[in-house]
Amino acid sequence: MIDLIPAPAFICRQSDGHVLHYNALVEPLFGLKPGEFAERPVPEFSRDPSERPAFLDRLEQDGSITSRVTACRHSDGGERWLECSHRAVVYQGEPAVFTVLTDVTAVKTAQESAAAEEREASALAEISAIMARGRPGDKVFNRVANVVERLVAFDRIGVALLDPEDDTFSLVFVRGTPVAGREQGTNHSVIDSLNSYVTRERVGLVLDAEGPGELLDRFPSLKGNLDAGLKSFLTAPMIADDRVVGAISLRSKTVHAYSETELTTLGRVAALLAPALGQARLYHDLEREAREREIIVEIGRAISASPEIDKVYDRFAELV
Repeated sequence: MIDLIPAPAFICRQSDGHVLHYNALVEPLFGLKPGEFAERPVPEFSRDPSERPAFLDRLEQDGSITSRVTACRHSDGGERWLECSHRAVVYQGEPAVFTVLTDVTAVKTAQESAAAEEREASALAEISAIMARGRPGDKVFNRVANVVERLVAFDRIGVALLDPEDDTFSLVFVRGTPVAGREQGTNHSVIDSLNSYVTRERVGLVLDAEGPGELLDRFPSLKGNLDAGLKSFLTAPMIADDRVVGAISLRSKTVHAYSETELTTLGRVAALLAPALGQARLYHDLEREAREREIIVEIGRAISASPEIDKVYDRFAELV
């Protein structure tokens, strides 16, 4: 009967999952060559073999289980989502499990993708609300970092505000793994840095420390990050009014922690932060200009206030 079923099906021993019989459709489902399925117990294909005792208890109690969706390992190293229907049977005189499989990987992937998009949309809306309610600062950036962490795991997050006139950037917010010389509030040259790359190219970048020598040849400023145990790097530019105003970076101690998917997500976060940071840069410039004008006026007062030239020079030096 199993050989005639138009779907992958097999019988395995209940006690150890050893395959007793299966049809020709099973092995292609797992990417196996003919005869390979018989050589391996069924639990080896499960992503979580620890589920088996609970499965057997339920099968013994109910006699059958239908539409059970589980993740199984594929020979290519990936996994497939299978919908399984099981029935307790006796085969060749011993308790066994009769199972019919349906590949639902495409459906499961679509469901997970839709759920991920919904989570991201909700998180981005939350970030937008945070930025609308508060001026950029530690409290606001901390709240944003909490939301970002729900979307993309990181061991360190940093927000850099760029000054294109001086070719420098200042780390206005840092949280996570300490990096020597890269503390919050420090200023750095954009030369040979990831911020230099994203500023010039106006695109994000994903890097891994698999070949640290090559990485340092390209970006010498990452040495402190590598010394701190950080191995994956994700940086996205923040662009407001067609001008790069800063960059947001994530770091992880895990190799290959980031891909184009995470870069796309961080790029969307950067797009939400950019207008507020651009405005903060404008406020900063206006405040500096106002302060300079005040000092120039005070210098004029100092020069005309006293005939004693030494006192005038002292006050002039203080103001300058």
